[in-house]
Amino acid sequence: MVRTVDGVVEVLDEDEFLTHQATLGYPSDLIVDAQTAADRAVDMLRRGDEPFGRAPSHWIEVARNG
Repeated sequence: MVRTVDGVVEVLDEDEFLTHQATLGYPSDLIVDAQTAADRAVDMLRRGDEPFGRAPSHWIEVARNG
């Protein structure tokens, strides 16, 4: 997942995860746990909870201002 300089949070490679579920036979509990963890991380990123709060904000400012 990524938070862009605009503050948008996106989950990357979901299609790849779906493909691997089928081709590698991931157990259902692993799939549920991975989705739960991803959802939690997305929520934390959106709220700016640590460790996704102040430190990344500094680097986003660096990216914006060159």
